[in-house]
Amino acid sequence: MSDLNTATMRVCFATEYLLSPFDEGIKKFAWELLAALARQYSVLLCYHQSDVISDLPIQRLQTDRWFRRASIRKAIRAFDPDVIVYLPFGSTTTAAFIRSLALTKLAPRAAAGIISIQPRAYGPIARLIVRRLRTATFLSQSEASCAEFRRMGLKSGTIHAGVDLGKFRPADSAEKTSLKDKYGLSTGRPVALHVGHIRESRNLQALLAIQASGLTQVAMVGSTSTDQDASLARRLADSGIKVLMDFIPDVNELYQASDVYVFPVESVVGAIEFPLSVLEAMACNLPVVATRFGGLPDAFGDVQGMMFVDRAEDIPDAVSRALAVTPETRHAAEGHSWDAIARQLVEGLLADGGKVERR
Repeated sequence: MSDLNTATMRVCFATEYLLSPFDEGIKKFAWELLAALARQYSVLLCYHQSDVISDLPIQRLQTDRWFRRASIRKAIRAFDPDVIVYLPFGSTTTAAFIRSLALTKLAPRAAAGIISIQPRAYGPIARLIVRRLRTATFLSQSEASCAEFRRMGLKSGTIHAGVDLGKFRPADSAEKTSLKDKYGLSTGRPVALHVGHIRESRNLQALLAIQASGLTQVAMVGSTSTDQDASLARRLADSGIKVLMDFIPDVNELYQASDVYVFPVESVVGAIEFPLSVLEAMACNLPVVATRFGGLPDAFGDVQGMMFVDRAEDIPDAVSRALAVTPETRHAAEGHSWDAIARQLVEGLLADGGKVERR
């Protein structure tokens, strides 16, 4: 591993899209990780499409989707990165493997990491291509996905999501009451929150059961970055659930107004494997009721205030029990600041990559 000072370390971060608003898991993960890397290292951002204008202290390079133009090769080689991090927007598909090969060949001296946000099934062609990426480290969000990459003969490790611990923080009782008033949630009942896509793949029928129990007022905050199921949204609203479908820049206030967070997703395509919303709820010290999804049980299986269910029909009862618990979820979230995640990523890749020292 190199003994380079981190202040002089160069990181090439590549992703296809950086398009606002950042209210969807993959886009938010990419943006927050980029910002955290920029706070600690010298960063070259390679992107295909972006509408983001920011004051991040980074170099920018617009690329084609396959890194084929001579100007791209020249710019990356001139930057001479110590680390390359590629976050494919569609996760690790066959096309992403091909792009990874092209990208890593432009800086063969760099330690390379490829981030897998959601699991994918791999056929013979994908497995053939990926064999040529044995020097890269595949970073997944659950132990099960890591094991799959290892079975393919690849180096693999975990990368969890991060959270802004300053923005997502616990609210005192007076602040909570004020925020309930602000968002029309002052019903005299505790508030059960879910944040994410309004789609059948997120198993949102579970929210209907919670609302029908009468114990809580359910609030659903939909992502504006993806098409929502209008019929499902109407069913939720007609049941009495407070459905918010506009972009809410201060979404942290909805967590702070709530009393319990519910994550009912079961389908692997329903969310990224380490859901940002769960971590944001934990940072606000909410009790969380969740299915055994992705990397959540790996990381938080023994946290007071985290209640995992094996069946969706068990969620309403678990919500009732969660409201009686004094949670310690904020403490568990404190090791997941975005700066810490970015640092662990770079240092882990350098250790895995056998980096040659710069002369």
